[in-house]
Amino acid sequence: MVDMNRPVGNMRTAELKDSAGIAALEAEVFSHPWNEEMVSSSIQGIYDHVKILETVEGKITGYIIYSVVCDSADLLRVAVDAGTRHCGVGWKLMEAMIDDCVTGDVQNIFLEVRESNAAAIAMYEKMGFLKISTRKKYYDLPVEDGLVMQKQL
Repeated sequence: MVDMNRPVGNMRTAELKDSAGIAALEAEVFSHPWNEEMVSSSIQGIYDHVKILETVEGKITGYIIYSVVCDSADLLRVAVDAGTRHCGVGWKLMEAMIDDCVTGDVQNIFLEVRESNAAAIAMYEKMGFLKISTRKKYYDLPVEDGLVMQKQL
């Protein structure tokens, strides 16, 4: 159960100095993590948006990277530190993305998720995302289908 009253940190737009911390969390969470250079490229990109949640001490507890082109957004990465899962970090990051998209007149947000990631799928569904297709063998390590989900704004 998510404790939405538990403080989850301060949210802010990522800066280049955050690249190493984001890349370190990437390495903990993903089978194919982005390296520091890839993260830096997103932070500096004109279409990508990178937000982080951090503790008062400056430790990154979660981040979200999404791309907006015209009236469509794609969730590229979202990750939460293992020690702060089930505390609302992922929810707050997703809310920030959705709020930005609404403000920016985005019409649709798309994402892919491993079909076995029940917690993420449940969160996305609660936020109004619907499954629109399946990408066979989209992921590896392990090989697994990816669900494509969409939220219309």
